[in-house]
Amino acid sequence: MKIKQMLIAAACLVAPFAGVAGQAHVCHSTTVKIDLSKGPGSHELSDSTVFNCPDIGSKTIPALAQDGWKMVSVTEQGGPDDDPDVTNLYFELLI
Repeated sequence: MKIKQMLIAAACLVAPFAGVAGQAHVCHSTTVKIDLSKGPGSHELSDSTVFNCPDIGSKTIPALAQDGWKMVSVTEQGGPDDDPDVTNLYFELLI
């Protein structure tokens, strides 16, 4: 195979992937305070959970999907509060 043909073949293989590299964002839901003295509590993920995303704004998972974003992962995050019996929980979404 000649060099020119090889270059054309390589370009044809790479061309479909030229626009694949896009944006990625880490989004966070609203923080919910859980009073641990009253039991484990829960912070439920649903279609109505709103995520705040940089450069995108505040949107639900269905709205993000409708806009063409792909969900990579969702994790529940937590952190301490000034009150030792309270923890702050939120969801982190990677799109």
